[in-house]
Amino acid sequence: MTSSTVVATTVHEVQVVDDGAIPMTAHDVRLDLIVTPERVIRCRRGRRARAGVRWTELSDEKVAAIPLLQRLLSQRAR
Repeated sequence: MTSSTVVATTVHEVQVVDDGAIPMTAHDVRLDLIVTPERVIRCRRGRRARAGVRWTELSDEKVAAIPLLQRLLSQRAR
């Protein structure tokens, strides 16, 4: 992901909340667009964290349960 990548999601209208109502953590990504069945919401683009897997936040069980994470971890070890 680069700084020009558009980040969008789809949600139900009842899932839309006011800006700041849900605290952001280090692994969250700011959105550019939210699409509901009723509307398209353009979000203010804020500063984005660098893309990547936060390995310290993943348990061994989580990595074992997700094949893509297993492949990425094996590539990282090389």
